[in-house]
Amino acid sequence: MLDQETRDYVGGGLQKDEYGADEVIEVACPLCGSNDKDLIYVEHGAIGISQCRPCRLIYASPRLKSPEQVYWGDAERYFEEARLIYAGKAASHRDPNYLEELDLIESFKPTGRFLDVGCNLGMLLRHAVKRNWTACGVEPSPSLFALARERLGLSVHNCFLHELDEGQVGKFDIIALSDVFEHICDPLAILGEVKRLLTDDGIVYIKVPNGNWNLFKQRLYGLMGRRPATLRRTSRWSRRCVDGDVA
Repeated sequence: MLDQETRDYVGGGLQKDEYGADEVIEVACPLCGSNDKDLIYVEHGAIGISQCRPCRLIYASPRLKSPEQVYWGDAERYFEEARLIYAGKAASHRDPNYLEELDLIESFKPTGRFLDVGCNLGMLLRHAVKRNWTACGVEPSPSLFALARERLGLSVHNCFLHELDEGQVGKFDIIALSDVFEHICDPLAILGEVKRLLTDDGIVYIKVPNGNWNLFKQRLYGLMGRRPATLRRTSRWSRRCVDGDVA
């Protein structure tokens, strides 16, 4: 059993349980650009999960106006969140996931230059540098960037992906977006940047949450009396998930 100190983490982000209508914005489908959508449900007060009618993509709309800024929290609070890991007293609860991801990547590309996009506190990146890759990260949050660099000694660029200097074009053998792609406002533009930075035979690793599972959870919440403000059945695919008919 973990002791009290090990359990006593403090979240450093600026995420809130509830958002107001003035903090969100309606956006077009990031895949096809259509504004024709169905609202599936609302969470955290004003954030909508919608499905595009033409292409059936499920995405966030309304979404936060500046979603990346929820990670621009105070560095001292972020340090509190990870202090036991930095001190060598605890492992990250996600370390098994990180190692599994790196094993998968390594099966396709065992060596080379590795770029971790949105590297956060450097938890995935710290494992990559211990293996056969020459690894660095990109992290736009000034506080997260500083902690990854100063506490773990990692090579991290404090910028957005499109702001990497021209000397990095075509240089990376692996570009990883682990639990990052779903936070990106313009995924097609990001993929264009990834292509620009990859070597000719480079690979892209993208890990995102399971949409089926998220919709299924909303169904469970409903059964427990915690149904979101809106829960519409939009397509055969989402209807099966909402009704709990998933494998």
